Amino acid sequence: MRYLLYILVFLSTLVCTALSAQTDTTVQETPTPPAYSSSKGIQLKPRLGLGMGTLVFLGDIGRDNRGYHPGSADLAYTLSVTNELTSYLDLRLYSVFGTINIDELTYERAMNLQSQIRTGGFALSYNFDHFLPSNRDIDPFVTVGFEAFEFLSKTDLYDANGYRYHYWSDGTIRSLSENAENAQNAIMLQRDYVYETDLRELNLDGNGRYLERSFAIPVGAGIQFKMTDRFRARMAFTYSFGMTDLVDNMTAESTGVRQGDQRNDRFMFTSVSLNYDLNPMQIKKEQFDPLIMDENGNFLANLEDTDKDGVPDVGDKCPGTPEGVEVDRDGCPVDSDKDGFPDYRDAEPNSPHAYVDGEGVAMIDDDIYNRYLMWHDSIAWKGTDPLTENFAKVMSDPSQGGGKIYGVRIARSEVEAMTQDEINLLMSFKDVHEIVGPDGEYLVIGSFSELPLAIQRKLQLASDGIETNLVQSGEQGDYEDVTPSDEMRAQAEEDFAADLASKLDGDQGLHYRVQVGAFRYQLNQNIFADMGDVIAVKGGDKLTRYMTRSYDSMKDAANRRVELLLMGFDGAFITAYEGGDRITLSEAGMTVVDESKDVTVDVENNSIDVSKVKYVVQLGSFDGDIPTETLDKLLGFGNVKPRRESDGKTYFLSASCEDLQEANALLDKALGLGINSATLVGEFNHKLITVDEAMKMKGDDDTQVYLED
Repeated sequence: MRYLLYILVFLSTLVCTALSAQTDTTVQETPTPPAYSSSKGIQLKPRLGLGMGTLVFLGDIGRDNRGYHPGSADLAYTLSVTNELTSYLDLRLYSVFGTINIDELTYERAMNLQSQIRTGGFALSYNFDHFLPSNRDIDPFVTVGFEAFEFLSKTDLYDANGYRYHYWSDGTIRSLSENAENAQNAIMLQRDYVYETDLRELNLDGNGRYLERSFAIPVGAGIQFKMTDRFRARMAFTYSFGMTDLVDNMTAESTGVRQGDQRNDRFMFTSVSLNYDLNPMQIKKEQFDPLIMDENGNFLANLEDTDKDGVPDVGDKCPGTPEGVEVDRDGCPVDSDKDGFPDYRDAEPNSPHAYVDGEGVAMIDDDIYNRYLMWHDSIAWKGTDPLTENFAKVMSDPSQGGGKIYGVRIARSEVEAMTQDEINLLMSFKDVHEIVGPDGEYLVIGSFSELPLAIQRKLQLASDGIETNLVQSGEQGDYEDVTPSDEMRAQAEEDFAADLASKLDGDQGLHYRVQVGAFRYQLNQNIFADMGDVIAVKGGDKLTRYMTRSYDSMKDAANRRVELLLMGFDGAFITAYEGGDRITLSEAGMTVVDESKDVTVDVENNSIDVSKVKYVVQLGSFDGDIPTETLDKLLGFGNVKPRRESDGKTYFLSASCEDLQEANALLDKALGLGINSATLVGEFNHKLITVDEAMKMKGDDDTQVYLED
């Protein structure tokens, strides 16, 4: 036993000396101010542990006994001291005390054993800190180490009266062997379970008085729970591989029924322990820079805090914070969603992403795209129609030299009086743009860098009976009228008459458009808000044609038609233009299956997938925060869906309804809850439209409906 104590003292002295040397070296160096770092070197920070568990012996004795299994374990106790080496590695010195008892019930061997086990050693534990969150309270770990152990093994061979046990085949214990000549004189015995015989004294295998000490390699795993700042609970399982096979006095060299196997003896120890941290509690100084505090956490001087946020000016990275605003350790206002807007002036403190507007509110995709376009342009632009932006990009093209852009303008009212042929002429120009200006909507044809070319375009259209006005690009991306000099006008007329404007002919070369449809009623512009290429043209035949931009490739036009069909425009079809007129698809070189559809004159074609047309109740719309009273009513309504639209408002909508009767029932429910702002609207392909437009698209024009007062 004294050898075991020597080993424990040696290991403890070795570890403590190494730790002290580390500490002394640090003291001798030039003192440096403390810093916030997870790498602090090895320090002496012991945790004392006390626990208990079950100790199981795995050797040669008991292996033939059907009643022997790992569950037949005996209590053992453990004492340990643990020191943290790094955030992921611990060094543990420990000792285990226990007793093992094994009693075989087999007839031929009928052996028994009791051994006092004493172990002492050290183990390194790894807690997977590299892979787990730092703020955890549970640490799984694996461990490996080295230990010395002592075993005092004895057996019970004699009863209290000194009679030796003889085990008979009938299960009894008697004073004589079952095969003895006077076996009939044997008396019955009872085991007294006093293990009085030292196994070494029997010298059954000629080993003499061998040392009852050896070494083992323990490996294991477990879980450690943080209970408080000082207490931790530890559950562990350890399997120790011994370096001796003499614990039960049976080896592979034993003879007869005592012969064992080639493996050394092993132990299994399952334990639960409570660990107490002996370190003094650390003073928390995280809020302030340690350079302005002494070792006890007190200020070195009466430091000024101008903005009264609790962080002295010398360490305040955001001086001037409004009084009462919550700040972090650097004195900066808290920004929970990290969008650049502190919570106290963030209109949406929990924005789903960092792309926000000037009030800290998350922007929808359209907003982000428009912001990008405004940044990308060299001039400002405005307007609700995406084509306005497309044209503004043309104007900001560096190849234009930064000058004015010229074209001709046709007012919307003039277009509405045009014939089919005149509309076909307009669509035959590739550079037709729809502009929304301060004085209304109009079409602009041409994007010339020279005013004389725009004059010639005006003359070209006038020859076909279409009167236009000359315009030039304005500072905001819209257009303003322009008047050329008499000399410039005369020269342009001379050039046009001499057919010197051949460069204009390319604008009327073969190209394609996709006609979304020809409707007797106008569609809501919100439907096309994010499509980017649709022009609405209403002619004298009262049909409103919705056309895409031009495509030089038939393939591109066909792909765009497929996209429109998937969006619900079942009547979308391709049109072809060349030389100032609309031509048939056959003339454009296409193979047309249905000749009846290969025409150049439009008829009403308003085919729409009505399954994409829904009715919804609009419960309200808000620019900012929702009033608490209104929010309570919305919660009472149930199944409310917020939707951010391109106008920047958030709309609160009910579930979509297939028919008007169901939508009216939801409207009644909303009005009954006191949601007076509730009104009935329509929805097409997830775009809000008016209820009248939805009724026309679904063919419900004659159905009664509640209308907003």
